[in-house]
Amino acid sequence: MKLYIGILLIIIIAFFFSCAKEGPEEVDKIPPTNPHLIPHLGDPGDDTVSIFLTDEGNGIDAVSAGPGEQNYIQIMWNYLPDDDLHHIIVYRFSNEDSLSVVDVLYNTQDTVFIDEFNTYTGHRLYPKIWSYYIQPYDEAGNSSISDTVRYGLLVSPMLTYPPDEHQISGMDTLLLAWEAGSISENASSVRVLIFNSDHSVYWHYDIDPMQSIYSIEVDDNLISRQTYYWRVDVFFEDGSGGKYGAESEERTIIVQ
Repeated sequence: MKLYIGILLIIIIAFFFSCAKEGPEEVDKIPPTNPHLIPHLGDPGDDTVSIFLTDEGNGIDAVSAGPGEQNYIQIMWNYLPDDDLHHIIVYRFSNEDSLSVVDVLYNTQDTVFIDEFNTYTGHRLYPKIWSYYIQPYDEAGNSSISDTVRYGLLVSPMLTYPPDEHQISGMDTLLLAWEAGSISENASSVRVLIFNSDHSVYWHYDIDPMQSIYSIEVDDNLISRQTYYWRVDVFFEDGSGGKYGAESEERTIIVQ
């Protein structure tokens, strides 16, 4: 009997000793990599159009919601390398609007978010500078916060001619026109852009809004059997360094 009791005590002691060696389960306390939002690049506010204008080059950007409709705002960030992300929260605020959660993204592979202002109940969207940042969370509940990007939004210009997918001959004179009343009264410059099929800038022309010019003839011959895209950008910079911009819808020109 004493032998059985001794063996039992040895087993109990061994059990507690093994538990003591294992210790408490490790808890993940490492936050996700700090996100980096892509700032204002390649938009109406830039001084040059010589850069390659793609989504990756645009960064925070106005996105047209369609003819005569209000702009959306697109924000972008660098890819997050963490493999245990659970969700990403997108925040928005302005000097008139308190901080609010715009959306919660569960596809953590996304690097682009378009704010359509679907639930916005404030009294005006523009002209106003909107600020954004994101906060990714991992499976353990750790989080990190990105830097903040800003975009000043103006009214979107409305194109009138030519219609989308307009076909012309390479020898024809190309006339581009937009609605006079759709240029924001705050605009300090207007830029007409034509992109080639790779969406790099093929031609551009800057117009002073005070000249009341709402159409222009393109003096460069377009290459036959090529597809081009055009849009109108507006831009305004106030005396305190605030930059505002907007983009029209983008239309296609097909050269026969």
